[in-house]
Amino acid sequence: MRINWVEEMRQFAKECASLYKKIFLVWDLGAGKTTFVQWFMEWLWHNPDIVHSPTYTYLNIYHDEILHLDLYRLESESDFVEKWILDQMLSYEIILVEWPRFEEMYRDEERVTIKIEKISEQEREITIS
Repeated sequence: MRINWVEEMRQFAKECASLYKKIFLVWDLGAGKTTFVQWFMEWLWHNPDIVHSPTYTYLNIYHDEILHLDLYRLESESDFVEKWILDQMLSYEIILVEWPRFEEMYRDEERVTIKIEKISEQEREITIS
């Protein structure tokens, strides 16, 4: 489905917050992953200003209940284990993962993958699986 980034993506984030607790975000660079997480948090009645990309820290925890991961810099399955990322993922009910890697190590039937392609500055193509 194609949506308008500014007008419809905030509503899409709201719908995701009401439907899903474990989301893997597969998006192009600059397509708005962290902005989506901010809007997702907003609909859970949390301040979206606390959300920032965990690119260098690998993870952020919000309000002791929401885990926000960025696995872009992980190079191997051993990194996944040594940095306790799998343990963290198993400890939280709400998980948002940017750049999911080593997905086979995290098996959870509740998880959904949202793929978004940046068509233009205003338009995105969304696929949910």
